Amino acid sequence: MRYSNLGLNEDSENPLYLQLADKLRQAIIRGEVTDGERLPSIRRLSHALQVNPATVVSAYRILEQEGWVRSRPGSGVYAKHKKSLFDIGTDLSYNHFKDEKIADLAAGTPSPDLFPVGQFKEIVLEVLDRDGGWAFEYQHSAGWEPFRQTLSRYVKETVHISADPSAIWVVSGAQQGIDLTAKALLHSGDQVIVEHPTYRGALGAFWSRGADTISIELNPNGMDMDILEARLEQTRPRLLYMQSRFQTPTTYSWGKVELYRLLELAERYDFYILEDDLLSDLYFDAVPDPLNIKSVDQQNRVIYVRGFSKVLLPGLRLGMLIIPPKLQGLYEQAKQSSDIATDGFLQRAVDLYLQR
Repeated sequence: MRYSNLGLNEDSENPLYLQLADKLRQAIIRGEVTDGERLPSIRRLSHALQVNPATVVSAYRILEQEGWVRSRPGSGVYAKHKKSLFDIGTDLSYNHFKDEKIADLAAGTPSPDLFPVGQFKEIVLEVLDRDGGWAFEYQHSAGWEPFRQTLSRYVKETVHISADPSAIWVVSGAQQGIDLTAKALLHSGDQVIVEHPTYRGALGAFWSRGADTISIELNPNGMDMDILEARLEQTRPRLLYMQSRFQTPTTYSWGKVELYRLLELAERYDFYILEDDLLSDLYFDAVPDPLNIKSVDQQNRVIYVRGFSKVLLPGLRLGMLIIPPKLQGLYEQAKQSSDIATDGFLQRAVDLYLQR
């Protein structure tokens, strides 16, 4: 790899050492730097990039803390690929133990030891220095525009969804995304088809609007599509709620045939699909095809909701919706009557975090 071509931008608001850490991390992930390959010395890399040696030192330190490189005193810095779960933090403690024998996994959150507290602290301070009082101004109900643009790039890169920023709405956690959907679309007596078993928080949101839920048993490839179609012929649901990948609580993932047939049925029987994407990018072998149902939705039948609690910080009540154009007016009314807008300061902080 030609390290002189890393292309740091001195005019960027992003510090050079963070830019360098990002570039090197991506090179390791893409395999451009092989496992065990010796990285350039601090002096050599700083000379090649025309930066201060302290910039290289800081970048290497970040990568070592994240586990992407290992430093050997007197020898140098070497790339380290993360090949499996056993390579990622196996020596870290888990602090959700109720007692010495039982670990409480009910919340679905990692140990606080794993939270990027130090990095997030730096980002919060940087947002305050950069934006001052503007960080606390009122936001549009749909969210801070630069953050929506970042989210558009984020979903394209991580979950293979092409979404214009105008279709993306920032919400106060995935649960609010589900609540807003119920508020925007459902009326008393409406029918909602759900997986069985399913997430109880979603059921509560649907029941709060007076909707009736119809449960269809889930198997390892999703719902039995013949049973689903038979129910669709008997009733005309307004909505179908699903988790296409790693469903809670079964961990099942829908099959490709089932996902495409579901889209076909949604168009034929005129209902919307609410896809609650908890962790579709959490896979260890080949990339699922498709990664989620929204990524292959050509008729704007899928409403996509995703939160950041499980992948960043559990107490960070921030999430996103991707909403079909014809429904956005209904969602704006629902959001305005709920909390007007999601915390703008958090949006700016997570926006900066995702760009790192």
